[in-house]
Amino acid sequence: MDKLLTVMNFSHVYENEKFYLSEEYNWVDCTNIIGTNGYCDESALAVLKEKVQAIKAEGIHFIDSGNYHYISHLWLEKIVEDFILVVFDHHSDMMRPAFGDILSCGSWLMEEIKSNTFIKKVLIIGLSKEQKEAIPKEYLDKVICICEEEVAKWSEQDNLLIYLVTQRHNHLDVEVFHQIRMY
Repeated sequence: MDKLLTVMNFSHVYENEKFYLSEEYNWVDCTNIIGTNGYCDESALAVLKEKVQAIKAEGIHFIDSGNYHYISHLWLEKIVEDFILVVFDHHSDMMRPAFGDILSCGSWLMEEIKSNTFIKKVLIIGLSKEQKEAIPKEYLDKVICICEEEVAKWSEQDNLLIYLVTQRHNHLDVEVFHQIRMY
């Protein structure tokens, strides 16, 4: 059976954690890779791609802090069928990089929407109203936002994140969430 939990350790943050120890998990040590903090240069991306090459996209991926959200690109490029991407974040990650065309924690989602033809929609859950308003207009047809104020109103029973974590489902209820697959 494939391991459905992957822990990508960039900043040593997971070394003192215990939440994953009772599960079968993939440990990806990224602590010595230069060029990964906030931005990911081409040589670092090549090393990271090699490290995750044998791991399937399905499952839950813990990818350290927000400085490394761009690593989602490596998981998403493994998916070769249409899907709806669900992102839990306080930021849209749809800002143009401060310099150049480099992959960054703040721009990765915008780049995925532009380049990944399998992404049909993106559902961002938990972002601020300011972040929602800052999403470039040309992407609004693909992005659905549920702002943090709306999430705060959900009861525990309705909380999608709690449901996913406690039930450990690899797929959401198809009758309720058509075409959404958990990767």
